[in-house]
Amino acid sequence: MDEEKIRSYLERQDFIGFQVHQAELDHPEQLQRYFRLLDYVGSQPSLARKFCSRWGLSFGEDCGPALWENQGAVEFVRKLGEAFPFLFFLAEKEGETLKLLVMLSCKSDRLEGDNLSLDPEKFNGYLKKQLKGLLQLSEKTGLSPENAQGMIQNIYEYFGLSD
Repeated sequence: MDEEKIRSYLERQDFIGFQVHQAELDHPEQLQRYFRLLDYVGSQPSLARKFCSRWGLSFGEDCGPALWENQGAVEFVRKLGEAFPFLFFLAEKEGETLKLLVMLSCKSDRLEGDNLSLDPEKFNGYLKKQLKGLLQLSEKTGLSPENAQGMIQNIYEYFGLSD
């Protein structure tokens, strides 16, 4: 997808939704369209502002019920986080996107019973990097510091970190 097609697509959208399927994870070159789109949104202040809290990530049922066991899904989300430190700026705050980002980026190598265990060190580093990116993109797009603080507070509340 070239730049003009990306811009045209984004102008028609109110929300960006990525639904990733196993066939894409099996052929990572097919995932590049997601990276190009996020790169373009992050480089255009007007589009970043438009899609603030308006990006969702989901995985098709064909990816399996335990996504953290799907190495392709884990690698995809980790690469997204490495490439885009502003995902928390774009991510919708009420759905599953934040949960998926953290679950797949910060999973530990052990399960606790049937539950996924998060690595606290990975989580703290990921949270710090994403919140810093949120602040930087907020500044770049001209959002007020109060607006950025509200988004950060929503993230803290989402993860049960608020007082």
